[in-house]
Amino acid sequence: MHVVKKTENVAVIVVDPALAHGGPEQLESLKQLCTDLQAEGYTRFLLDMTGIGHAPSLVLGNIIVLQKRVKMRDGEIAILNPSAMLRRILSITEMDKMLRIYDDEDQAVRALATTT
Repeated sequence: MHVVKKTENVAVIVVDPALAHGGPEQLESLKQLCTDLQAEGYTRFLLDMTGIGHAPSLVLGNIIVLQKRVKMRDGEIAILNPSAMLRRILSITEMDKMLRIYDDEDQAVRALATTT
């Protein structure tokens, strides 16, 4: 289960480590969670990937789909605390050019909250 911390206009989503296994339930719950949070008025999402060592292509593809969906509403998705392996995958796939990546939650929340 994903955990949400709401702060300012940013929703910090602590991603369920089971997402790394690419289970459809976890992917669907993440998409639904983002949809529900958007309905509450949130447009900025910080995906805390702590505890996720890697992510299969299905997961990465769904993050891109979420980013596009959120961007259509002038929002943004950023990544927090990716493992070294996940950071490397994000770099190889050039997803690091589409998503901001942070190692510090406070810094990320401040940056996302002030993004226009």
